[in-house]
Amino acid sequence: MNRLLIALTAAAIAVSGCKGEEKKDEGKQPEQKVEKKKAPPAPEAPKGVEGAVAPGEDPAAAEPAPTDPGVEPAATDPAPADPDGVPAAAEPALAPPPADPSKPVVVLETNLGIIKIELTPEQTPITVQNFLQYVNDGFYTGTIFHRVVPGFVIQGGGFTEDFAQKETRDPIQNEAAQGMKNVRGTISMARTRARESGTSQFFISLKDNPMLDYRGEHPTGWGYAAFGQVIEGMDVVDEIAAIPTVRKGPFPKPEVPSSTVLIKKATVQ
Repeated sequence: MNRLLIALTAAAIAVSGCKGEEKKDEGKQPEQKVEKKKAPPAPEAPKGVEGAVAPGEDPAAAEPAPTDPGVEPAATDPAPADPDGVPAAAEPALAPPPADPSKPVVVLETNLGIIKIELTPEQTPITVQNFLQYVNDGFYTGTIFHRVVPGFVIQGGGFTEDFAQKETRDPIQNEAAQGMKNVRGTISMARTRARESGTSQFFISLKDNPMLDYRGEHPTGWGYAAFGQVIEGMDVVDEIAAIPTVRKGPFPKPEVPSSTVLIKKATVQ
């Protein structure tokens, strides 16, 4: 009998211990496993995209070859808006600076209007004297602008309306090394591939043309001597540049204006 009581007591104690452990576990939340998300892979760089200019390539090579010469003018930025959101009025265009009395001005009277050019005898005395001699001789009367390369140059001073090439004096020294930069509106001496081959033909730059400047003592660096600047009539120059071009006369490329641009007279002002 005593043995039975002892066994029952031991069993009750064991059951009571189990219930205590269950109560301790009731207040705990089961642990949740959190999976770490992997970062998405970085996007690959576009394939097949190379630089615009190959290593060692001369960016000027994209321009027409400046032999007997033949950024788009840069687009103007929109007018800034004022605090109220209304675009500010554009400033009035500045009047051309007064001509320097020490610099001669040549007036080209064309069938499209007047072009006035201020020359630079201090920088390019040989080229200026040569140009003035042709002007004073009446050489340019009845000659045409025979070449137009939009966004580059307009060229004239050597051919008549029927594309007869006029006889010129001897070629002159190339003064590109000490001349002005070939920028929009400058007048420069045209030549062939030979360095000292300029005579009567000239061109007016429609944009900045640094590839035509003196760049060194080598055939591609001799440059073209700029010897003056248009001070009035760039609108006429741009009008000439806007004329459609065709193949005509002795010229193999479609660079001749489809309608004649005639120099009716050239005089020193």
